[in-house]
Amino acid sequence: MALKEENVSTKRVGTVDSYNNDVIYQGSAFEEIDVSSNDYEDAKGFGVFVGTGGNIAIQGMNCGEVTLTNIPDGSWLPIRITKVFNSGTTATGLVIYR
Repeated sequence: MALKEENVSTKRVGTVDSYNNDVIYQGSAFEEIDVSSNDYEDAKGFGVFVGTGGNIAIQGMNCGEVTLTNIPDGSWLPIRITKVFNSGTTATGLVIYR
């Protein structure tokens, strides 16, 4: 399936899903999340890429605080969050897709 040209910002972030469809997400930018010394306050986006696995302590878009544990290296998390906490986050190489 070829990518259709649209007048929106689209990025291909994977090859195909379980139904062999192209995986497309809308957004405008990628931004590194640095929680090495402080919480990352502006984490609004469409998902998070995890370079080196571990735990991620987050504030969900419409829910409370939660720690996602044992996330493997190279994972793409299609979650909407508002904050990533320094305390409890052991995963590194985090990138948010806006």
